[in-house]
Amino acid sequence: MKWFRPILLLLTLGLPVAAADPLPPAEIAELRAQRKILGQEAQIKIREKNYRAAVPLLEECNRIQEKIGEINTPNTAVHLLYLGIAHTRLGKAREARRAHETSLAIASQCAKAGVKVPETIFTSNWLALGRLHRTLGELTRALPYLRQYYQTKSKTLPAHHPTLLIIAGTLADVHRDLRHYREATVLLQKHLPAAQATLPADSTRLARLQLRMAENLIDLGRHKESAQHLQTSLAILEKNPASIDLIIALTVQASLHLAHGEQAKVMPLYQRSQKILAALNHPAHPMHANLLSLISRQQLKQGNTFEALKSVSRAVMQVRDTQGKTHPRFAQMLSDQANIFSQAGQTKRAVSLYQEAIEIYTRTHGPESGILCAPLQNLAQLNQRKGHFPQALKMLNRALRIAGKTLGDNHQETALILASLAELRVAMHDLPAAGPLLDRSLKIHTEWHGPHHPHTLAIRGERAFLMELKQQFAAAYAEYQAIRKIQIADHTIDAELHPGRVRNLMRLARTAGELGRRAESAAHYSTVLTLTRKRFGPGHREVATVLGNLARMHFQFEEYPMAATCQLEALALLRNLNLENDPEFLAQLGNLAVFHRHNQKPKLELNVLTEMLTRQQHHFQQVLGHFGEADALTYLQGHHRGVALFQSACAAAAPHSPKVARLGAEQLALSKASLEEIRWAQSRVRTLGAGEVSKLTDHTTRLRLRLEALENQPNKNPADLAEAIRQRAIFEADLRISKADLARAIAKADTQVARHLAANHLSLNDLARKLPDRGVLIDLVRYRHLATAKLPAHARYAAYLTFARAPGKLPKVQRIDLGPATPIDQAITELHRLIYQKLIAPQRLDPVIATLSQLIGQPLWQATLDAEHLFICPDSQLGRLPFELLQTGSGYWLDHKIISYLGSGRELARLGDAPQNQAPPKPNPAVVLGDAAFGSAKPPLKTDLLFQPLPHSKVETQAMAKALGENTQLLTGIEASEARLKKVIRPRVLHLSSHAVYFRSLPQLELPAGETPRLHASNPLLRCGIALAGANTLTARPTRMADDGLFTGLEAAQLDLHGTELVILSACESSVGDIHAGEGAMSLRRAFRIAGAQAVLASHWPVSNAATQALMKNFIAHWQAGMPRAEALRRAQRELRQSEDHSSPYFWAAFTLTGQWR
Repeated sequence: MKWFRPILLLLTLGLPVAAADPLPPAEIAELRAQRKILGQEAQIKIREKNYRAAVPLLEECNRIQEKIGEINTPNTAVHLLYLGIAHTRLGKAREARRAHETSLAIASQCAKAGVKVPETIFTSNWLALGRLHRTLGELTRALPYLRQYYQTKSKTLPAHHPTLLIIAGTLADVHRDLRHYREATVLLQKHLPAAQATLPADSTRLARLQLRMAENLIDLGRHKESAQHLQTSLAILEKNPASIDLIIALTVQASLHLAHGEQAKVMPLYQRSQKILAALNHPAHPMHANLLSLISRQQLKQGNTFEALKSVSRAVMQVRDTQGKTHPRFAQMLSDQANIFSQAGQTKRAVSLYQEAIEIYTRTHGPESGILCAPLQNLAQLNQRKGHFPQALKMLNRALRIAGKTLGDNHQETALILASLAELRVAMHDLPAAGPLLDRSLKIHTEWHGPHHPHTLAIRGERAFLMELKQQFAAAYAEYQAIRKIQIADHTIDAELHPGRVRNLMRLARTAGELGRRAESAAHYSTVLTLTRKRFGPGHREVATVLGNLARMHFQFEEYPMAATCQLEALALLRNLNLENDPEFLAQLGNLAVFHRHNQKPKLELNVLTEMLTRQQHHFQQVLGHFGEADALTYLQGHHRGVALFQSACAAAAPHSPKVARLGAEQLALSKASLEEIRWAQSRVRTLGAGEVSKLTDHTTRLRLRLEALENQPNKNPADLAEAIRQRAIFEADLRISKADLARAIAKADTQVARHLAANHLSLNDLARKLPDRGVLIDLVRYRHLATAKLPAHARYAAYLTFARAPGKLPKVQRIDLGPATPIDQAITELHRLIYQKLIAPQRLDPVIATLSQLIGQPLWQATLDAEHLFICPDSQLGRLPFELLQTGSGYWLDHKIISYLGSGRELARLGDAPQNQAPPKPNPAVVLGDAAFGSAKPPLKTDLLFQPLPHSKVETQAMAKALGENTQLLTGIEASEARLKKVIRPRVLHLSSHAVYFRSLPQLELPAGETPRLHASNPLLRCGIALAGANTLTARPTRMADDGLFTGLEAAQLDLHGTELVILSACESSVGDIHAGEGAMSLRRAFRIAGAQAVLASHWPVSNAATQALMKNFIAHWQAGMPRAEALRRAQRELRQSEDHSSPYFWAAFTLTGQWR
């Protein structure tokens, strides 16, 4: 039965098939005669519809063909064609497909060899294969066969010919299943007028065409035209009230009602369809499952979750038993079942079902089919609910790209995805990005459905929610009221449990509370809580959400015990559902802490806040690494409320409790600079793993692009079509393998990153042990102090001092309140203004330094009198301040202390061990780069930025190269380029001498087509860089990584510097960047540390060339002589200060060392 499989393989590979040994001519003649008789008998059996008897006769014919070496002949192709027909009639679709594919391959080989092949062999095989692939759910494979058959027949048959009408309808159905609504509509419009002119007015064939047109027009949003075609079709089909065609027409009519928001009219149509189908007595007909699935959707909308699950489960079993688990209809049933599990709170089961449905659709429809939009969107919403925001964002962006490509930018599916993206942006605390998305979605929904449709009202509700988040409560309340009036007046939304009505009522209750309307708010909340428990049950997460909102109302009206009670009940529900790490749980923990604060229960408040911050840190480690830089920083900023709550609690309790001070110090040390640490771990895994993920990603992308190009390639003849199908099968197989390899590589990389981060699950005791004798960790924090009876909410600075731990004792910790942040920030800003304007005379600088010394230096100095080495972790604007220039009664801090800078206290664990115990990769010889040839002197950017030559750079780089040893690589002139720098791998020292750049304002970008300004302008590492060879040839600000002469922070972070002991950025403002609370400056300094450098020396302001040259020379000399890095820099700074020309802090305090101090 499977004899032709090896032949098909040889033909697929383009290899000839011949007999092993030639037979005598007489025997060949006898076999040919026998084959002819068998073939005639087989044709008779087929005409008699005795397919079971025809199969062995045809197989024997082909065995004879193989025996006499005449496989590559039209006769064999004909026998295989008949064999495929017989298998099809016997219901053996896969055997039939193989027979037709072999027949087509043989016919194509014959045609290539110049043998005349009847066209009917090609057309019959195309039609058969198209129908078979469609039966098997392989729509992307069915489409080219059906299209080729249609195009061939169109050349000889008139538009109204029955054969052409049938194939046009079938082809339109495949287009529609693939979400090619426009192509299907154009095809039907081509034939419908001819059919109307030639077919009888009551023709069922005409009714089917009208029905197909109505379906496609609904999907295109042309509802009036759809209704006209549907009425014409129904008028014909109602004459035969017991037909499958009438059932289809009734479901299309239901779809039209749904498009108009007329929910109440839908279920009766489905129920009537079920009665018709029962009367037809076709228990295995696919329409049974389709109707059950449609009914389950309506039951779910009405809040009948249990009934919906029963209906869809029956549908799943029917499709599984009749069409198999690989059919796209099975994927649709799984997706419907997942929707119900999602509503019921069974997230894991829903995720699994969505993923299985997506896999089936990808195999049957292709990776860019519009049918993927809905399951991708639903899966993204589940990931969002679980707090997996990067994965959700990736899925929604993919769905939006597919929808725009296949359905159009103004399609209702596109509008739904835009609304989901907006909801996700709100959850990520990116409110500015959410507004435009909602506006686009609302415009599309209004055009498609009108202003009162449930979809339109839902988007209006989301816009009102955005107003609420911006504290525009009156406007939000008015909008919620308007939506509610429409919902009550519109009887098509007839279920009290309709999710849209319940959601809007809860939001109305919330805004009523914000506006002081307690009675109204309480009444609405009571209704919402009753309805939610009725729909989902008492233990559902939606109930916890309502309870959390109710707690907020009690808090607003100073009913603190009731607020705490409701909040505790909500948290208990979420704990029972194992949702302790969800963003909603974290937010409700924060609310509970506030309630305890107002109930004057400080111990409970701190316990809750400690749990919240610990879980929040774990959550950050799970999600931040998958975000882009801009989204990650926005997300972190949105969660800074937790820091404000915790630090406000510590401010009240720490002066009286050493335990609270230790708790505050530990939380700060373990949570600061989370994103930098994650990026460092990712960089280490990426570079030491030889870029496996990057290579596989590139390979997968290339395969996908080649597959898309192949699908869009025109096929001029049958041989081209067969070759295209063969190549596509190969590429699809390679793409599946590549995707699987990529998924494994990503999972492996994520595991390695998690392992690096897990190594830093430390305690304050662990960090204190890493401090050298007489060392002190000074961890600074800027936070928004909560309002008190005496003061409104305002920003403050605080410092946690952790002293080196004595053996057998807990570390000594002290919390120092540095006061309001505004005067400190203003003084730092004034210091930088004077320096940038070169107003560096003592009478100008000294008063500002004195102010900073009083505000910051004095309280810290008094607490660290016995300390020799200060490890400073700055925050916010304090990251712009070199603490060495702070004054004491007897000079500067520089004269009395060794000062090192860290991103977070956790770095003590990584850097505090001896270098040999860390086992970093072995470094290569040092690299010194400078004196770059910037190129022609013309303004390259719209900011009129021009890089002038640096005469001192040549002297400096030569001196540095000499000081670092004879193996040092020196790159100058045109060699000082991005391309050369990007090839540098783990040098012992990397010294860069050039202009540093920081774009404070955003110039008008000249972006490539299809790229949004927000994507690039928001990435802070693209706003800092260092000028290299060719920088003056730029015509626009960099928007991506490219060898354009400006080496950005984003590119620096991609280097492999793991094992590099020191990076020296001998340039102006090389540590300047956007300031983010809790993360520091997004600067070149940060970028090179992410790339793996143990220590980075960078400047805070424009520097003097001569002073820089002298500082670098002395610093390297001391370090090369064996002095620790921090002490070597201090010695060089003190030597520079002693010179008459460079005694001002402007000269010697510009550079600070971050990272390894040894």
